[in-house]
Amino acid sequence: MKKIAVNIVRGILVVLSKLPLKFHYFMGDIFAWIARVVFRYRYDVVMINLSRSFPDKKYKALQAIAKDFYRHLGEIAAEAHAIHADRIALN
Repeated sequence: MKKIAVNIVRGILVVLSKLPLKFHYFMGDIFAWIARVVFRYRYDVVMINLSRSFPDKKYKALQAIAKDFYRHLGEIAAEAHAIHADRIALN
């Protein structure tokens, strides 16, 4: 049963690895939005750290920097998934 599940996941990853990187970036944007807006993943920590790092910035500017941070986090997740999916597809 476990081998069947592993083969199903591997098959899904093979299909996803064949999609263009633009698709992975789109999914990374969705992941970033969910992390920032829905789950508010470490949002308080990010805002506190940004306010300590940039004490002269206004709150709106800090929110823009935080939004860029989450978008970058999504891009990293997308690239890591694309690379990982390619490696699994090769095995």
